[in-house]
Formats: sequence, structure tokens, C-alpha cells
Amino acid sequence: MTGFVDRERATDLMQRAGIEALVLCEPEAFQYATGAWIGPAGLFRRAGAGFVVIPKRNDLPIGIVVADFQAAQLRAAMAGAVVRTHPIWIESASFEPATADRPVAQRIEAGLVGRAPGFSRPATFELARSVRELKRMLAEFGLERATLGIELDFVPASDLSAMQAMLTGTALVNGSQILDRLRAVKSQSEIDLLQQGIVLSEAGLSRLQQHAATGMRQSELIALYRQGVADAAAGSSQQISTAEYVTLGARPKRADAVAAAGDPLKPTWCAA
Repeated sequence: MTGFVDRERATDLMQRAGIEALVLCEPEAFQYATGAWIGPAGLFRRAGAGFVVIPKRNDLPIGIVVADFQAAQLRAAMAGAVVRTHPIWIESASFEPATADRPVAQRIEAGLVGRAPGFSRPATFELARSVRELKRMLAEFGLERATLGIELDFVPASDLSAMQAMLTGTALVNGSQILDRLRAVKSQSEIDLLQQGIVLSEAGLSRLQQHAATGMRQSELIALYRQGVADAAAGSSQQISTAEYVTLGARPKRADAVAAAGDPLKPTWCAA
């Protein structure tokens, strides 16, 4: 999968808005643009876990700044993109067969050889490091003094101030509406995935309807739905995930709530 951005339509929308590039950082927008997960740093819901640069000029590639832990996945998903990385807290090292007879600590040290002097990993991730890579990429694209559309519907105010201070020479304006308009028009591959999600959700609901019984806990009812989805998705090449919200009877959502006779079961489900 290589993302769903229609570059020609994006260029037209940016031309009308007077911006030179769209910079995305919301985890969902990142996946929309690349087809790949932003990685565990995105779970913090802050700017800086990753960036996607979509230039107005079609002769420029899409640019990606992502955690080093996710770089291989992004390069595989977006072969034509320019990918830059920033360090996060997750460490990795290569164990070479030639060091198999050494103690583990020495093998780790050998696997880390070649890093820049003074390299260190942050506690989670640092906005300054990812924006520094973003700034270098913008300079490569000739956009270091451009007007950029960013996701003001997502970026926290404190992160916006920090980004403005670091991206000197650029003008940051709201690009959320452009992203919304891009997402509003679905490609055939997006439509196919939405239809697949409906089929899987219906399979989960069908299993729930057939096997739900009094005495079951909410967590067991959710497990029925998930199993129905998993059975229907068996053999699929797509990564399948589910999200559920269940209200059982008159009680709020609670995993240990037990179904009694006459209880209404109000589920909200999705599978994708």
C-alpha cells in the first residue's frame, strides 16, 4: 500500500489556498498519506512523531520524517519517497554471526558501532529532533521559505509555537481543510477497503447475534464479535483491526457487566 493522496487534486487545492506544501503529522493522516503506521511514538498524540510533506509541485517527491524504529516499513511502503528519521526511545542493534561467541553485552556494543559521537535516545521522542529533519527536507525541496499548510485541527498550541520558532522563514497556516477535502473523495482502493470493513463488521455482528447469551460479560460479547471478524478475515492479506463500544442494559460501558434477560445490547463496531 502506498497511501491514498491524489497528487493532482492536492496540487489544485494547494494552488487555490496559496500554499506550497501540505505538512501532515496526525497519526491517521500519516497513514492516509503513506499507507503505513506512524509507529508507537504516534500513540502520544503530539506533533513530531512523524511528518509527511506533500509538495504542491508534482515533480517533487513526497517527503517523510519518521522514527528510526519505523523507517524500514516506510521505505517499503513508499519506495519513491524521501525518508528521514529521528530517534525515539526504542533501541535496536544487529547481532552479527561473527560475534556469536561473545557475551550479549559485547554483541550489543558491536551492533551499535558507527553511530555519531554523542548519540543518545530521548525518553520518548523529541519534537526538536523531528522538526530539524523536517527543516532539512524542506530545504532540499526548495521550500525553506514557503507557506506551509499544517494540521491546526490536530497540532497542540505548544507544539505549534515550537515549530514556528524552529522553522524560521516559513509561514505556517491551517491546512486541515485541504486534508479534509482530499479525504472526502475516495479512490477505488479506499472504497474497496470500506466495503471490506462493512463485510467484516457484519460477520462479527452475525456471530454476536447467534451466540450471545444471558450471563455473558461485556468482554465476552466483544470477544464474540472479534472472533466473527477474525474468521471472516482469515486468509486476507490486509492487516485487520477492530474497535468496539458496547452499552449493555442501562449501565455504562464496563467489561465486567453481565447480560441479563431483557437487557438491550447497543454495540458500535467497526473493522478495518
